[in-house]
Amino acid sequence: MRVTVVDTAADSGGALSILMDFYRYVLQHGQAHRWTFVLGAAALPDAPHITVLRYPGAKRSWAARLAFDVLTLPRVVADTRPDAVLSLQNLAVLRQRVPQVIYMHQPLPFVTDIKRYALWRRGETRYALYQRVYGGLMARSARAAVFCVAQTRYMADALAQRAGIAPERVRKIAPSIDIPSGQPPAIADGETVRTRRFLYPAAYYPYKNHTCAVQAARLLLAGGTADFEIVFTLPPGLRPVLGAEDLPCVRFSGPIPRDELLRQMRESALLFPSYIESYGMPVAEARALGSPVLAADTGFSRELLAGYPNARFFDPFSPQAMADAMAAVLTGKMAYRTESPQERAESASAWARVVGLLEEAAVKIGLSR
Repeated sequence: MRVTVVDTAADSGGALSILMDFYRYVLQHGQAHRWTFVLGAAALPDAPHITVLRYPGAKRSWAARLAFDVLTLPRVVADTRPDAVLSLQNLAVLRQRVPQVIYMHQPLPFVTDIKRYALWRRGETRYALYQRVYGGLMARSARAAVFCVAQTRYMADALAQRAGIAPERVRKIAPSIDIPSGQPPAIADGETVRTRRFLYPAAYYPYKNHTCAVQAARLLLAGGTADFEIVFTLPPGLRPVLGAEDLPCVRFSGPIPRDELLRQMRESALLFPSYIESYGMPVAEARALGSPVLAADTGFSRELLAGYPNARFFDPFSPQAMADAMAAVLTGKMAYRTESPQERAESASAWARVVGLLEEAAVKIGLSR
């Protein structure tokens, strides 16, 4: 079977991580099929069963991306003569007669119950357009696809409802969590959680809610609690943007290599005030490590932390609620409990299931070779 993978949008952050992760899977396990990757700025090498086509200028501006997606991309994909198309960028490829599977990982259009951005409000126009215009395009793409993939049940249900499609056409496939084995939790069962460090690994977007954490820090200091540290994995240049110039307890570490990040996560409480996520990988990683988690009370965090005894939830729009959750750790009111063993399906990775959907979609249309 010939599969064309489209991801011209991925150039940084979570989108690039998804692309790289899938490419590595195909490189190691995808020899049964012939793959063509249609990319933008991301540079990946060819392999005996993989051809990479790059269009670095596809995303240089909104106008350039629109022209590429509407005029160039359909022709490029058609020229690869695929049996199935996998779009990793939330939207279907236009004017294709082959089955498509779409990996949906942009949550903004589906969280208007949590936050509805305003077109006229400063700093919100871009996100409002995502919710209104891009959300409509995603729903239309979902209706055109054979299957869609969402990372959580929360987002899968929201997508099916917004697009008006049968729930079985949206498959929930959570990302694989790659945690090195042999690393027990830093806190023993029954011990009081007394870490003084709160780690928040996240990029800077308004909905990541760093400002609420800064305000919570001020409330703790005003109440006489000073022996604590909040670590943002943001560049120090953002300190004045977040209004934290006078707060030495808030540290801006910059990006942290993954191995070091996991080590710090084991020895810290994860602070996760973000209220819009397609998955929330740090939350899943912290749970896998057995670390304490303080998370925004949202659908995705409730799903990822269901049954986890070392989680505490707070209103992400209330600095006082976040400060109270942090105080529970700092004052020893949060006792650690070992999570009960859970049976996890390890028979196939997340990407193997996505490839299985491509094969199923091709068979449904009668194009499997």
